[in-house]
Amino acid sequence: NSANGDEACLVSVDAAGNLLNWMDAVTFGATANGLGLGRYPDGTGKLTPMSRQTFGTVIDASFPEEFLAVFRTGPGASNAYPAVGPVAISRIQYHPADGGDEFIELQNVTTTSVTLYDPAYPTNTWRLRNAVDFDLPTGVTLAIGEKLLVVATNPAAFRLKNSIATGAQVFGPWTNALNNAGETIELYQPDPPQLPPHPDAGFVPYVLVEEVSYLPSAPWPVAADGTGRPLVRKGPTLFANDPANWAAEATAPIAPVVSGSVGGAGLVLSFSAETGRTYRLQRRATLASGSWDAGVAIPVPASGGPASVSVTPAANGVEFFRVTVE
Repeated sequence: NSANGDEACLVSVDAAGNLLNWMDAVTFGATANGLGLGRYPDGTGKLTPMSRQTFGTVIDASFPEEFLAVFRTGPGASNAYPAVGPVAISRIQYHPADGGDEFIELQNVTTTSVTLYDPAYPTNTWRLRNAVDFDLPTGVTLAIGEKLLVVATNPAAFRLKNSIATGAQVFGPWTNALNNAGETIELYQPDPPQLPPHPDAGFVPYVLVEEVSYLPSAPWPVAADGTGRPLVRKGPTLFANDPANWAAEATAPIAPVVSGSVGGAGLVLSFSAETGRTYRLQRRATLASGSWDAGVAIPVPASGGPASVSVTPAANGVEFFRVTVE
């Protein structure tokens, strides 16, 4: 049952068809039409969507019906690599340092834009389940390579606290919390609703895009546990549920301590820069409301060390500045 999921059992029988041994059984959730499931690696692990069917023959679901008999003669082959995308879980902050916030980052890993809802039924949107529950709002689209954040706290507060760029998409808050001891994050997309005369007419199947069952212990990267360093995927098209494909992100940047002094026609902001970091000067007209602008890059020494930037306030003399680091 591809809409509701089902169970498959493997048993052995004697020549008369009598049951001998119960060999294996697997369950699976809703599955998109034409998509095969397999264990990865071969024979172990959970069932996961495969990038293609692998039964020792090139014939697949795209071939005409008369090729079915030939397909059944396939002698068998290693399972294909798991399907990845169109959207992948790219970063996970499950155990932030004191004062930090949990988040999950999603990325479009295809060469076209992706709508995170069913265009024919726009209220049916993508969702996160298991460790946390969150339904993305309708109308969300990811451009090629674009990322978005789903966060545990108020999105506006998260954006302000973490100096997130104005154009970046941030959603939340989710329900529940990411367990520091390990948990499973599942990303689902809606399949078209079942239509009459199907007995489940109106039912919307949700297909598992991918899942990540992280742990704070090896073989998962232990440096992501409580240090402020999120788990980061080593490559956007690598299989999600394999600890070898994740690393602890490089050490989180240190917020610059900025001092100001009068110089020339304006103000000079000085700070100490870290090696390999990017610093930006942002401004806005009021401190209590409004958004910081996109900012301009501040030149800093390649090896780090003292850095400064000159700012000229607006003509009315009221303007606010900050230095951000990435």
